[in-house]
Amino acid sequence: MKILSILIVLSLLWLFVGCGGDVDETSSEPADKTPDVATLAGMANLEGGSDYSGIEINLYRDGTFLNLSETDASGNYSIGLKRADDCTLTFEKDGFVTVTREIAIAEGVNSAEAVTLKPGGVITGVVSFDVKTPDETQLKATIIAEASGQEFTAEPDRNGKYRLTVLPGSYTVIIEDIAPDATFPPAKHEGVEVKVDDSVFIDTLLSTWPYFEAEDATEIVEPMVTEDDPAASGGKYLLGNGKGYAVFDIMIPEDGDYIIWGRVLAKDGGSDSFYVGVNVDDPNNAWDTPHGGWTWDRVSNRGGDDPVIFEMSQGKNSITIKTREANTKLDKIFLTTSSSARP
Repeated sequence: MKILSILIVLSLLWLFVGCGGDVDETSSEPADKTPDVATLAGMANLEGGSDYSGIEINLYRDGTFLNLSETDASGNYSIGLKRADDCTLTFEKDGFVTVTREIAIAEGVNSAEAVTLKPGGVITGVVSFDVKTPDETQLKATIIAEASGQEFTAEPDRNGKYRLTVLPGSYTVIIEDIAPDATFPPAKHEGVEVKVDDSVFIDTLLSTWPYFEAEDATEIVEPMVTEDDPAASGGKYLLGNGKGYAVFDIMIPEDGDYIIWGRVLAKDGGSDSFYVGVNVDDPNNAWDTPHGGWTWDRVSNRGGDDPVIFEMSQGKNSITIKTREANTKLDKIFLTTSSSARP
C-alpha cells in the first residue's frame, strides 16, 4: 500500500512538471496568420541624399494603424495587407518633412508613386496651464507658413508636448483648446523662423478664464515691456513706460457688465496708475493703483467709480491697458460679473 501511494505521488509530480515544461511565460497572443491579399511596393528618397534607408512608412485605414515598413538603402519598400481598401500612407524620417499620401490598394501587387522627402527644421514646444489642468482640455497646435498660408497641425500629448518638422521659412504657431466648453483664448506666436536642421522650442502658457497673464497679451507695444520677477505669477509682468500699452483680445462667454481686476505693484505716488479701456483705441479711464507689494486691485476711476463697470458682449473684446505713470507694474488680470467676487 505504501509503495502504491509513492507511485501515485510520483506520477502526479511527473504530470505537473511535464505540463509546466510546455508553458512559455513570455509568449504573447498568436500573430494574425491570415495571408496577405495585397502588396504595396514603392520607393521613397531623401532630397540631397544618397542612402535612403530608414524612411518609415506607416499604413492606415480610417485612422487605424495597419502595418509599417522601412526603406532599404536604395529607397525600396514593400507592405502587405490583409484586405484591399483605400488607405493613407505616411513617410517619416528625422530631419525631413513628413509626406502623406492617399492610395487605393487592390488585390495583388500594387505600385506606388515615388516620394521625395525634403529636409526641414523642427518646431517643438510644450503647453502649460496657469489654473486649469491639461486633462480637461483638447489641445491643438496649428502651424501656418506665413509666405504660402499652408497649414499644418500637431496634437500635443497629455503632457502638452508637440513636435513637427517643416520646410525652412517663417511660421505662425497658434495653440488653442478646442474642447466644446473651451475657455482659453488662443495663444499666437508670430514670426517663428525655422531653418534646416534647426530645432525651435516654443513654451506656451494658457491662462484659463477668467485669469489672464499680462505678459501673454495679444499685443505689447513698446516702451511697455515684459520684465522678470520670481514673485510675479509665471515669473513675469508688464512694466509701464512712456506711451506703451498692451491689448488683450479676450473671448467673453456671454453678454454682461464686467469688472476688471489687476494684480499690480506700485512703489510710490509717481508710479501708480494706468489708463484702462474696453473696445476703444485710446483709453482715458485713469486707474490709480495701491502702493506696496504685489496686490489685487479692481479697476476704478479717478472720477469716483469704484469699480468701473465695463459692458462687454459675447465673443471677442479688446481690453487695453496703457501707461499713465512710468514704472507701474501689471502681473495679471481677472474678469468677473460679480461685485462680490475676489481673485
